[in-house]
Amino acid sequence: MALLASIATVEADSFYQKHERYLALHGCGFMAYVYQEAIVQILLDANLDERYELCGVFRRVMSQSIDAHFGQMELTDHTLRVGLADNARQWLAFLHSMSLADKTSFQSVHLGFLTSYGCNFMSQVYYDTFECALRPGGLVAPDRILAPFEQALGQGLKKAATARPD
Repeated sequence: MALLASIATVEADSFYQKHERYLALHGCGFMAYVYQEAIVQILLDANLDERYELCGVFRRVMSQSIDAHFGQMELTDHTLRVGLADNARQWLAFLHSMSLADKTSFQSVHLGFLTSYGCNFMSQVYYDTFECALRPGGLVAPDRILAPFEQALGQGLKKAATARPD
């Protein structure tokens, strides 16, 4: 158990360092794209129990982040707050039943949240979700989270490189 906890700590540190490095180099829009691509692949590959666990983590993080976001904005419009929270719950219900054909829908919902809350918010929500999912004791093996993250990071870097004028 101590060895597994040690490995998990090293993986979490490496994940944090990559997040910080690429966030600094490419910005929150890039990181939101990477996380969005990675989470799609993770959920498509996950079994039902893993999907429920990951969506549960995401639900907690999103709820806390929405509360913090509205607290920072000092928003008192309860109707708007409830509406945005309902959108988050609908998205989570969608994630539970996600299939390969749903990737386009996921991307449009992601863009809606990105537009509503901004890339800083979404990249932080995704980061916090991944960080929680990587903690020891979860159903999903860290490599089943980190491998899609690495793949999405590579795709994002290739996309950024081709978009850059030489």
